[in-house]
Amino acid sequence: MQSPPRVLSFCAHPDDAEFRVAGTQAATDFAIDVRSVVDVKEQMLVRHTSRRNWIRDHHHADDYVLNLRERDAAMGARAGVPAAEGFTQHLGPGFPHEDVLGEALGDKVRKL
Repeated sequence: MQSPPRVLSFCAHPDDAEFRVAGTQAATDFAIDVRSVVDVKEQMLVRHTSRRNWIRDHHHADDYVLNLRERDAAMGARAGVPAAEGFTQHLGPGFPHEDVLGEALGDKVRKL
């Protein structure tokens, strides 16, 4: 009998100052070094027309690509790399407590 897949739950966020859960500041546990894929991320975001339209309609801004690069650079500075994304691993019941992303991504994971 095949074992069930592991259920993973990670929450991405740009930095501690901006990320809150139920009004409580949430810490960033680790960052993933994304410098090798930042151009691909930008290309995908540019092609995501509905996202751009939503940002323009709701925030009256059209600098979302610049914002992506700024956030990646800010988290990268915290992690000691040029560009990174910050995450929190949910460790509640039913979720793995081992370092699943560390196992999968190796040296691209930076503990904060």
